[in-house]
Amino acid sequence: MTDTVVTSTSSADMRRSREWTERFLGGGGPPIRFRYDGREMRGVPAEWHPVERRRRVDANIVEIVHEARDPATGLEVRIEAWRYLDFPVVEWTAWFTDRGGEPTPLIEDIQAIDTAFEGAAPVLYHCNGDFYSETGYEPTLTPLSGGQEVAVAPSGGRPCDQAFPYFRLLFEDAGISLAVGWPAQWAARFTGRAGGVGVVAGQELTHLRLQPGEAVRTPRITILSWTGDEARGINLWRRWYLAHVLPRPDGRPLAPVLSAAGTDDAEEFTGATEENQLRFIDRFREHGVDFDVWWIDAGWYPCADPEGHRRWVRTGTWEPDAERFPRGLAPISERVGRGGGRLLLWFEPERVTRDSALDREHPEWLLHIGGPDDQAESVVTSSRLLNLGDGACRQWLTDHVCRLIEENGIGVYRQDFNFRPLPRWRDNEGVDRQGMGENLHVQGYLRFWDDLLERNPGLWIDSCSSGGRRNDL
Repeated sequence: MTDTVVTSTSSADMRRSREWTERFLGGGGPPIRFRYDGREMRGVPAEWHPVERRRRVDANIVEIVHEARDPATGLEVRIEAWRYLDFPVVEWTAWFTDRGGEPTPLIEDIQAIDTAFEGAAPVLYHCNGDFYSETGYEPTLTPLSGGQEVAVAPSGGRPCDQAFPYFRLLFEDAGISLAVGWPAQWAARFTGRAGGVGVVAGQELTHLRLQPGEAVRTPRITILSWTGDEARGINLWRRWYLAHVLPRPDGRPLAPVLSAAGTDDAEEFTGATEENQLRFIDRFREHGVDFDVWWIDAGWYPCADPEGHRRWVRTGTWEPDAERFPRGLAPISERVGRGGGRLLLWFEPERVTRDSALDREHPEWLLHIGGPDDQAESVVTSSRLLNLGDGACRQWLTDHVCRLIEENGIGVYRQDFNFRPLPRWRDNEGVDRQGMGENLHVQGYLRFWDDLLERNPGLWIDSCSSGGRRNDL
């Protein structure tokens, strides 16, 4: 990152953006690629008679939709793209839906982008993500002009685990920023070639047949182009992100937020009680600390092991521990609210451990790994993945969490993710369903967040994942 003064969008940037809009968003649509029934396809196949529709979303965004259906099999391809008029940015997501009455032929190697960018002396800026290391989030600059190739993918299914889905391609007098928006296992490849760089990116593995009515989607691809030096590109990305991505509570930009917490003497918040939380809140305010958020992290739920020792990692029973919080968390949120603050509460809904409520009551919603967990997951070797690709499971979780939010006065929903989902997905997918479990889970996860926000106006969502391993656009 840089402290260079923020710069404005120039006419050269927007001219470049218009050129890319015609290249990427016109004709057959953005440069997706896939194999269907053994045939390689790029964009929306012309023989399927695609239809293009454009509409103005607001003063600064134009939506461009390319849609077509295979008359023989009923597979529908729909690419939803957006062009920003105030920044040199284009982005898109593609959907594949079985509109026929039979399973589709095989759909393979779906890539959200497969294209080339022209420019002299290309250099790729990339990053190694997070992995509990002082060298995490370390940037690397790799020249590509000699035909070199850089292949990047996260480890284990979380998007920023030892990789980072944000890139910059630097040329002599211009560049692009590219983000792969996918909160799971993506992959990207950058290859130097004559006059530029080839770029391929998408979900790492897709080899599947859709059942009637089923849909899969690609990652969201976002591209910002600029002229000038790298610092200028960084600042344009920042300005676009602030204007169009960062949440604006009550219609205003996010302001600095002061959080406070009191854990007592135990692992994480397993020693938290109604009494000590109220006491800590009052003590902070007595000392003039006027906090905005009162933070309760992992361990507020029933989590005792067979010997009676509370361990925060024993997740899957999402209710306030009645022994420590006999009235729930409402008395705490009420005390916090008297000073204008809001209660933050930690969840890890996707990880379910043995003998928890979800494990006992809904084993049909849980995905098990095929073999023993690896060393990174050895703290709780019985972790199962809650299958958010199951509609009934997702709806239950939505209703359950919404009830907890309402009953306990939760103002900030904090979601964590502390284990590797990829083996759970892949060990539970058939030969012709590879990538399907992951794709449906991503759809369910994002739908879950949408529903939380819709049903709880004013709610904030805070995301973490063993540190910073799920920082998805």
